[in-house]
Amino acid sequence: MLQSRRKFSLVLCVLLLFALLSTGCKSNYDRSISVNEASPIAAGREHSCALHQNGTISCWGANGYGQLGNGTNEKSWEPAQVMGITDAIAMTTNISHSCALHQTRTISCWGNNLYGQLGNGTDENSWEPVQVLNITDATAIATGIGHSCALHRTGTISCWGDNWDGYLGNGTRGESWVPVQVVGITDALAITSSWTHSCALHQDGAISCWGNNNSGQLGNGTRDHSRVPVQVVNITNATAVATSQQHSCALLLTGTISCWGNNDRGQLGNNTYEDILVPTAVVSITDATAIATGNEHSCALHKDGAISCWGNNWEGQLGNGTDESNWEPVQVIGITDATAITTSDSHACALHQDGTISCWGSNGSGQLGNGTDESNWEPVQVIGITDATAIAAYRDHSCALHQTGTISCWGNNEYGQLGNGIDPRVPNLVVGFGG
Repeated sequence: MLQSRRKFSLVLCVLLLFALLSTGCKSNYDRSISVNEASPIAAGREHSCALHQNGTISCWGANGYGQLGNGTNEKSWEPAQVMGITDAIAMTTNISHSCALHQTRTISCWGNNLYGQLGNGTDENSWEPVQVLNITDATAIATGIGHSCALHRTGTISCWGDNWDGYLGNGTRGESWVPVQVVGITDALAITSSWTHSCALHQDGAISCWGNNNSGQLGNGTRDHSRVPVQVVNITNATAVATSQQHSCALLLTGTISCWGNNDRGQLGNNTYEDILVPTAVVSITDATAIATGNEHSCALHKDGAISCWGNNWEGQLGNGTDESNWEPVQVIGITDATAITTSDSHACALHQDGTISCWGSNGSGQLGNGTDESNWEPVQVIGITDATAIAAYRDHSCALHQTGTISCWGNNEYGQLGNGIDPRVPNLVVGFGG
């Protein structure tokens, strides 16, 4: 069912990152997650979720739209079990809705459903999971602010929900409360969705994108929005793609990185501040193993464990000891053994080989975890964490998974998104996760 878009102005940026156990990092705007790279923790705008080994999911924090999935719309300071889910193998969460991929390859979603992003044929919010219609062979899921997408075993992609600028990729502009097939994609390996656009990585290393294109974030040489996928120019050997609000980056087989789209803070890393409508190489990077894109900056994890960042640096989010923005990569100070990186709006964190975590950038809510609320232009060690295996971050809070299966969070706790009520400036164990 297609419905016309309501006159609704949504000005909040999505800031969510999944930190991966062994495959490096993904953009805080990249909400795709597949089975073989599923992180068990996720940080949303005002809530957090965890995937348990037994296939259940717990969420805590804000719940005005039912995004905790526990049958209520009351916030929870402690983890609450998502109702009826016992066989999840992956999950993804966004500002106000979440989805789970089941062992049966079906998908359930819960929370905000203003545009039909839950995929159950209605536009009514749901405080508990509802099954996405007509999907039985999903291998990955992705969520934008008002839409969701699924990668099928066949290499095709289906999307549902908001479609104002062609977010669903089916050639129309009307929202859909049920999944519709993205036009022309039959060999996708991965999907990613941001606030403004989505991209698919193809088996041959090419990339296709669709949706809003105001800044050239679709990479096809124009600023024209596209309601069907268009091929990103000159990309034939990509191994990963990361999308931010208005720029995108691809990690190439050669270890180099190409970016395109908005560049007003130097977030494309090509030594200019001009928007680029087709992919352009990031200067001086030849050995990258992972990429991450923040709102106005980007970072790369290098083969030797070092990290480089470029773009907006007003809060020190580049980690190079200054607050000056850079239009080419600068090395994050003192990091030589990173295995993963997570970027948020204005802070970033790195997971080290020894299980410790370092963070840098904005710290007004204690999201760096070093016991203060002062911003840092270079990495500071998160207090008391020595056995982390995964990390996740949102704008003003961060979380870590421990080897014991426990979870610690730190930063803003206004809605209970830390899962505890203790000093938010240092890591505290989330209630009910056992070691």
